[in-house]
Amino acid sequence: MFNIKMKKGEITSGQIVRVAAVVFSMIVMLIFYLIYPWQGTIDKEACHNSIVLRSSFNYAIIEKIKNVVPLRCKTEKLCFSMGGDDCEAFGKSTKKNPVTKIDVKDIDDVKEGIAQAMYDCNSMLGEGKLNFMPSPSWREGVYGLTCARFGFDKKAREELKELKYTELYKYMSEKQDPEGRDYLTYIYPSWVDWRASENLFEEVKKYDPQNKLQDLKLDDWKINLETEDGHAIVAEMFKKGQWVQSLTTGGVVVAEVVGIILSATGKLPLGAGLLKIGAVAGGFLIVYTDASGEYEYAPPFIIPYDLKSLESLKVTSFEFAP
Repeated sequence: MFNIKMKKGEITSGQIVRVAAVVFSMIVMLIFYLIYPWQGTIDKEACHNSIVLRSSFNYAIIEKIKNVVPLRCKTEKLCFSMGGDDCEAFGKSTKKNPVTKIDVKDIDDVKEGIAQAMYDCNSMLGEGKLNFMPSPSWREGVYGLTCARFGFDKKAREELKELKYTELYKYMSEKQDPEGRDYLTYIYPSWVDWRASENLFEEVKKYDPQNKLQDLKLDDWKINLETEDGHAIVAEMFKKGQWVQSLTTGGVVVAEVVGIILSATGKLPLGAGLLKIGAVAGGFLIVYTDASGEYEYAPPFIIPYDLKSLESLKVTSFEFAP
């Protein structure tokens, strides 16, 4: 008969099974806690928590489990109203169709609302530091998240008409969060001078293969507030290198700018994270690579909410409710 003696500190297979069972139970409870609809509404904190959870499983040993971790997020609908009316883009606010109405007196109120929505989107998504792509099998394509949509009532469309991107970027560079960070640099790291937007625009035009931008000036680049369909605030994530492959065949002009962009005072050094700059129908689309170099992130940008504009992004899959 064999006499098997356990050495001090040895772990038996039974103990390993018990520990694994405890860990798995904790994971299940955590998923249940973050996913279960404790409240009637899905807020930004719940959305952020679900993004953190999915990102955590993206780096976990148990990779397949993240396929069952949905994001508890919904696209926020913002109605800028000057006359107290509903926005035609969304209709009346109901429990099934929640719309946040923002009373505005002038264009500055609109800048505030849009800037805040872009800031909240970037914060909610983890500032590009969280890999929240939906599955371990996600290897190709561009993954898009529609954080918010905004529209205007009839009076606002008639009186405000447009918002130039230079005005929006200037406002974002002057607005600070409680930590003293300006909104422009927070959303687009290392872009510290809003006046660089003109040089950015000219730099992108140099790489325009279809000459779509050659006759445009920066003042022509603006948000058309008169459109009834409104605009969307979108962020993207994708495997490294996938962005250029997808967008150079679409309606986005891609500029390969490695390490530097131009500013009003000359060359403005940027962190190595800045990878590419693109021009879309709504402002700049700037792409950063994460520290691991495995995936890339396009912080929130604005695009008209119409089929042609959205298709030009070549996004393979959108998430969040329309």
